[in-house]
Amino acid sequence: MDRATLEALFDQVARGERTPAEAADAASAWTTRDLGFATLDTGRASRLDHPEVIYGAGKSGDQIRQLVGALAEAGQAALVTRLDAEKAAIVQAAWPAARWHPLAGVLHLAGPTPRPEVGLVAVVCAGTSDLPVAEEVAV
Repeated sequence: MDRATLEALFDQVARGERTPAEAADAASAWTTRDLGFATLDTGRASRLDHPEVIYGAGKSGDQIRQLVGALAEAGQAALVTRLDAEKAAIVQAAWPAARWHPLAGVLHLAGPTPRPEVGLVAVVCAGTSDLPVAEEVAV
């Protein structure tokens, strides 16, 4: 939901045209998308300055494809964790720009405007068994 729409909702509450609960419901409808099998938070990026993260374990490849697609349609980046190669291939068939990181088990689809890089972060691990987690953190 953009700022102007949110301000209009607040104005409606101030004028007594909507109750606070009605405004909250209206705002929620703008920031979620019901896909039948999941309700996706499409407003997370604007509220928290980082995208919704999709936990891939336990979801089908088609469900993940739909979730990534809904985020892309909302103009947001998508990050899928705990993903295997088979499910990643399903997502990449629909979204070829999605980048698969096999060691990390993570798939990333950039949003329309990449975030600027700010500062440096070091990811340190103790050994090779920690590499998948370290790679997931780095992505």
